[in-house]
Parts: sequence; structure tokens; C-alpha cells
Amino acid sequence: MQRLTELFPDQAFHIVPALAGDVTGDLDMYLWPIAPEVWIVSEYPAGSPQDESVAPTRRVLKEHGHTVLSVPGLPPLVYDDVNTMPNYANGIIINDIALAPAYQREEDDHVVLNILENYGFRVYPIDCSQIIRSNSGLHCISKTVPRTRSLEISSTSRRNPDVCIG
Repeated sequence: MQRLTELFPDQAFHIVPALAGDVTGDLDMYLWPIAPEVWIVSEYPAGSPQDESVAPTRRVLKEHGHTVLSVPGLPPLVYDDVNTMPNYANGIIINDIALAPAYQREEDDHVVLNILENYGFRVYPIDCSQIIRSNSGLHCISKTVPRTRSLEISSTSRRNPDVCIG
């Protein structure tokens, strides 16, 4: 924390817990920033270990004036060698496009229609039913690039895949 504070003196950092029951420890298993100070946060049954682990994060976000948009927290998948937490927070935003996790459940529409589209995104639901079994989601399996400029690949860089001209 001290190093982060030194590198980013104008930022406040808060330690928040991982999702109870999730073996990855990644925050994107229940938390997705979709706009400045706007977060999608999984909501679990009151009193559950998952609810208790998410509560401190919700509290910190609200205390700092951020908008918290609740999405259903889905039940864990535990069988054979699978132990994972399906969720709607492990998505990707690329400019005005949102790639949203979907699981062929009624809850899919809540995230796609009621939240992401209302924030102006063109939404593409991606079935993550198989991906999640490897303890991953869309965000986990991708490299997210911040929107700073458009990237173009010139004919020269096509011959050398390590070169990208923007």
C-alpha cells in the first residue's frame, strides 16, 4: 500500500476482501467498474458468507459517493474437480461495447438490459457456462487495454506481430 500511495499520491486506496468461496481471490469475481464511480457488484443472500465478504466493498464505494448497481450473485458450481463462482461482474468494456457474461439464465437480462444498455453500451452477451468451469470469466481470459487511442496495424507490423502502430 505504501508504494501505491507513493506512486499515486492523489489516489485513495482501500483493501477489500475477496469473495468468500471463490478460489481465485480476484475482485472481478464480484466487482466490475463500468463508468467513472459506477460499479456493478454481485449481491448474495443476506447473511451468506458471500454477502458478508462483499459488504465491506459496497460500504467503501457508497461512502465515497460511488454508484453501486446490484446484480444477482449466482450459486457456486462445485462438483468433480470444479469449484467456481459464476458471476456477472467478470465482463469487458471496449469503448462503447460491453462483453457481458451470460449463463443462459433469466438473470442474464438484468445485467444486459437493465444496467449496461442503460449506461449506453452496445451489449454482447457471451455464454460463459464453460469458461467459468476453469475459474475464469471474460475479464480473466483477456488483456484489457485502456481507451487512450485507437490502435492500427500497418502492413509492416503485420509481418512483425510484436509491433503495433497507434
